[in-house]
Amino acid sequence: MLQLISSLFSPSRASLVLEQAPQAILTIDRRNRISFFNASAEKLWLVDRVKVIGQAASDLLPEAVLRRFVSGASESEEVYLKNSQGRGFWAHLDVTTTESGPSVDKTVFVRDITEDRHAREMMNQTLEQAMDAVISIDEHNNVTFFNKAAEDMWGYPREEVLGQNVKMLVPEAIRSQHDSFVNRNRQTGENRIVGSYRELTIERKDRSKLWGRPRSAKSSLTA
Repeated sequence: MLQLISSLFSPSRASLVLEQAPQAILTIDRRNRISFFNASAEKLWLVDRVKVIGQAASDLLPEAVLRRFVSGASESEEVYLKNSQGRGFWAHLDVTTTESGPSVDKTVFVRDITEDRHAREMMNQTLEQAMDAVISIDEHNNVTFFNKAAEDMWGYPREEVLGQNVKMLVPEAIRSQHDSFVNRNRQTGENRIVGSYRELTIERKDRSKLWGRPRSAKSSLTA
């Protein structure tokens, strides 16, 4: 994003665009010091930029997150932060790298997701208590939610499933094709299995088998 802005505008114009952005933006130099802090960042952290510019980025962002950003191990994270008055909030961070001669800066775009996070947690609490097995997956088909009923049905504790590709839960005979089935549904709406009235075999961790009828709701599956 920052590279695109810089290619369209002069440095001063690019800085003005970032300054007026509704999203909180801060730039971190190669010494991990804050070199830019826009008006939205002042409102989010409730602190004047005069007190922030030149200070360690770790004053605002967790050191573990900064290390991942600097090393390139991560470009996007959800983290819990605190403003200058000690109030906590959840934020989604996106980072981009800019190079200008020997200088390498990290620009971090910060969005307050506290309300979204609370809504998600309330939904998860409701789904956790559901009698149906409920599984949610992300855009990479990795499992992000696996409720108690799903644990009972498949025989896997959620710790073994969360973060794994959902194909681990489907019969081995169709496992190699499962990503293409899910991606086709995501891209075209065409769904040949989930949402139909077909009953499918569920292969449990202990190799025993059950029968289930899957249904879908965007990125969630119920059985």
